[in-house]
Amino acid sequence: MRELVSRALEKDPAARPTPRELLDGLLTAASPVGAGGPAQLPGVTPPSVSSAAGGDDQGARPTPSGLATAGRAGPRGRGWLTALGATAAVIAVLVPAFLFGPRLLTGLSKPDRAGSTPSGGPTTSGPAATTSTPASGKPSASPSASADPTQAMLAGQRRILLHVVEIDGDLSLPSHGEVEVGNGTGKDALFVLEPVGVDYMIKSVNPEIAHRPCLGVKLDSQGYKSLVGADCRPTKATLFAIDRDGKDDKGRPSYAIISEEYGPVQWSPTKKEIFVEFLGDAPLITTFSLVDRGAV
Repeated sequence: MRELVSRALEKDPAARPTPRELLDGLLTAASPVGAGGPAQLPGVTPPSVSSAAGGDDQGARPTPSGLATAGRAGPRGRGWLTALGATAAVIAVLVPAFLFGPRLLTGLSKPDRAGSTPSGGPTTSGPAATTSTPASGKPSASPSASADPTQAMLAGQRRILLHVVEIDGDLSLPSHGEVEVGNGTGKDALFVLEPVGVDYMIKSVNPEIAHRPCLGVKLDSQGYKSLVGADCRPTKATLFAIDRDGKDDKGRPSYAIISEEYGPVQWSPTKKEIFVEFLGDAPLITTFSLVDRGAV
């Protein structure tokens, strides 16, 4: 089998045998040593067989199938069956590898860090057309390789706006360190999600707030909980669950941002500010959509 295997693994696709050539070579190689000719395929009736006692061929009757002949042929029959089994095993391994192996090895392309669709196609040593998408047409299962921008944002690979769906505003973290709601046009409105287990830290990319860039819950002496800039350390005040909660008016997924310790992030219509509070049985009144603002 060495020659067939070597030919099937040639680097140049043009030098590899065709599937038909490979199959013919495997069937030819299946002849057992000492058989004196090519192996019989199951169900093929040979023209004549020798008698069980090993005498001349005269008077011998044809058997109904090659399998019956192999069953009475002793070691020679067992050798034929062994060779056929080995051939089937090699076919099962080499034919799929021959047909699909080169595509699997050369058809992979690396997405950019932001999880966008790969721009290049597979390359081979021979002339071949390039394509703008993977051969399967499906994104990878991993977030970093996904073409879905939402997954890339949740993986921390994209800068985002945290858009307050109910009031059509965007969170911002100005240099004074207290979260506000604005129109999302300034650098203080850009954030990145940093996954920590199943939760997230929400980090501002505003260089003016670099000393305390992550959102955190601040509890004052009156028990009021606001959202402020904090050190980027995973604590009960800086970790948030981001739970899917429908869609916004533009069809983007919307989410509830919830501190397990202090409650969901909310907008107060009366105070015109962001606060954090458990609602009990009351329905959620504030949701957020993630608006893509480019690679980190």
